[in-house]
Amino acid sequence: MVKPGMRKASTTFTLKIFEYIQSLTLSSQPGLIKEGTENFTLQHSMLQGVFEQQIWFFNGIEIKNSSHYLVKTQANSLVILRPNQNDTGEYAVLLTNPFRNATASQNVSVRYGPDEPTLEVHPIQSFYLAGDSLNLSCQANGFPQPVAEWVFGGKIISQKGVLNLANVQTSQGGVYTCRLVNEDTKESRQKNMNLTVYERPVGNPECLVQSVNAINLQYHCGWVGGTPQAQLSFPELSNSSSGAGNFSLTVNASDSLNGKTIQCMAEHPVEQNKCNITASSPVAFLPIMRTTVDSGGKIVVTICCFSKASPKAVVSWFSGNETVINGSIYQISSNTSQLMIRHYNVSNFLLQNYTCTCRNPLGSKKREIQLQGPSISDSSLFPNQNGTIVTLTWEVPSMSVVTGFDIQMKGPDLLSKNRNGPLTKSSSNVYRTIQQKPGSARSTDIFFLDPKLTYWFQVIPKARMTNGEPSKIHRIGPGHQPRYPVPRPVDKVKNSQPNITANNMLKGALKSPPDYNRLQKTLSEKSVSLPAFIPPPPTRLATTV
Repeated sequence: MVKPGMRKASTTFTLKIFEYIQSLTLSSQPGLIKEGTENFTLQHSMLQGVFEQQIWFFNGIEIKNSSHYLVKTQANSLVILRPNQNDTGEYAVLLTNPFRNATASQNVSVRYGPDEPTLEVHPIQSFYLAGDSLNLSCQANGFPQPVAEWVFGGKIISQKGVLNLANVQTSQGGVYTCRLVNEDTKESRQKNMNLTVYERPVGNPECLVQSVNAINLQYHCGWVGGTPQAQLSFPELSNSSSGAGNFSLTVNASDSLNGKTIQCMAEHPVEQNKCNITASSPVAFLPIMRTTVDSGGKIVVTICCFSKASPKAVVSWFSGNETVINGSIYQISSNTSQLMIRHYNVSNFLLQNYTCTCRNPLGSKKREIQLQGPSISDSSLFPNQNGTIVTLTWEVPSMSVVTGFDIQMKGPDLLSKNRNGPLTKSSSNVYRTIQQKPGSARSTDIFFLDPKLTYWFQVIPKARMTNGEPSKIHRIGPGHQPRYPVPRPVDKVKNSQPNITANNMLKGALKSPPDYNRLQKTLSEKSVSLPAFIPPPPTRLATTV
């Protein structure tokens, strides 16, 4: 500027020309932001315009330069260093000039995860029983939400976060792996869970004791089935030996073990159980003998010797001083408890004495056996009230060889019913066989008798063709009714209650009278009513004090 007569005056200034800011946008590099990468950059751009100032915001809060953020004004950008999941949110930039300002924003998602998986089981138990139902859950934080898959036995069995197991079985016990995958970053993590499934063994433990070489005792305990198998032991016999499922322990037989109860302890995760076993030596016993006839007509005598013992006693047989062995005459059963002897002639049985010895590792018991010929030890006769029917009973010694019985009678013939005529009868003074009974029989019924006449009866024991001594003779007829035995008098007696039946008074030599009402009769015989047996009146019983 010039003023006449004066010096010049001048100044310098800068003229800024601004355009309106239009179409402001934000972009990011890289497009997929992953946690743990070096950095990512937000950059703004506009269609036209000039700005004097740029301000960056994160979720509405202004961003300043720091170790995590770097604002590059010349590059129109914001750099986020080492991004993490907390950097997910809304980013915005504000551009201003003297005439106009503009804002642009962008939502940024940082992909991360999966984090450490969390495994849970419901219901929570240390173990599960076969048949239980449960579920396994697997979850972890991440963006996007990780996808779960379950792996068991090397195979994918589910692709859900919750694995439901209903009616679980022992085969389903083991290691389950949950694998979580971030589908955007392809990152994955996995975690294992061990599932324990038990099954109770079947029933209860079972104990037994066996003989080993007829010298030692072997105690055995078994509790089969179950997962895992039960652990078994005999603490009283050994503190160091045990087994699973089935366990045996062999020890020397000794008197201290005779009658001693030994306990087997059975340990299973589900249950503790036990069983007991007592070893014992053979006890005194009585041989049992029966007689039959085989298809070849030979008399077969079977002797059984059994003594209660644990372990089971083994029986050895002797004829005189010689050991009995299997052959044509002798046959010993597989369990050694029975001896079968075959002969045609009963006299061959009476020539030998037999001995059976029952033995186990804890001891032995012996019995000598003397067989007898066919014989009867006792017999009785019981008539009905009218005297028309009698029941004959007899006993046989335990070692008597008997294959059958002849029932003999002397006197008039038995009455018979003629369909077309009256009852007929005759008489005989010699004994004649009226019935034949097998060796197992011990009684017979005889009818019809004339109560006005006298009859004599006897029983002949037989061993095939050999007859034994007859039983005592039983007579029945007028004035000869059988009498029940009367107790002999003693110094002191005790009055009994009148409620005494014939059965009570017939203990000893005589047998209980039969129930004639139960006899099976033909149609023609049913027209005649059969009398019931009526016991005699009560009597005083003598008792020695």
